[in-house]
Amino acid sequence: ASRSNVARVTWVGVPGATAYRVVWSRRDGGSENSRRVPGHISSFDIPDLEGGVSYTVKVTALIGNREGNPVSIIVTTPEVAPLSPVSSFQVTEASGHRLRLTWVPVAGSTGYRLVWRPSEGGAQHSQQLPATASSYDLGGLEPGQRYHISITSLAGSRESEPATVTAITAAPGQVTNLQVTEVRRDSVTLTWTPVPGASSYVLSWTPPAAGGETGRTLPGAASSQRVSGLRLGD
Repeated sequence: ASRSNVARVTWVGVPGATAYRVVWSRRDGGSENSRRVPGHISSFDIPDLEGGVSYTVKVTALIGNREGNPVSIIVTTPEVAPLSPVSSFQVTEASGHRLRLTWVPVAGSTGYRLVWRPSEGGAQHSQQLPATASSYDLGGLEPGQRYHISITSLAGSRESEPATVTAITAAPGQVTNLQVTEVRRDSVTLTWTPVPGASSYVLSWTPPAAGGETGRTLPGAASSQRVSGLRLGD
């Protein structure tokens, strides 16, 4: 009997046998493997075989320090069934720096491999996920960028065909209603309507203010800023 990675061989015991030597190797070449089996046993499970491969198996009876003639058979393991890919792989939420991915798990999978890269070129990244996963928050992305994302199911050394999706992160919001609300000899006060979800703002101006300052980073909650150190008439 054989499964894709194990084959059981049996034989009729030889009276007086103290042990048996089981030797196996691929018919298409490769090193031999062997195992010694006690004389009272008449079967052996050959482990770690490859699916869809024929092996030559030899069994030799040992009586003390004497060896009998080996008996050989050919064992062919069944082809390994292809691993199913995940289904319903999709993006359910998208923000400027994050995409939420979901899928239907594959029965028998021991894990998943997620791979992503910018569609316009750039570094490829990957993340291995446990078999229990059915969603993943893909973070650290660039706003307004298109990404090519694929996922494969894993089972031991086997890997399925990938399921793929292309998604675009949300473009950065644009400030609206920017206006000057107060002007003094060396300063101005600016106000604007905040952008929902913004983590910060970059305010810049020319020519430089006193001390050479040309810009400032403001917190995402800001909706106004006074810029001082300006030169009269500029």
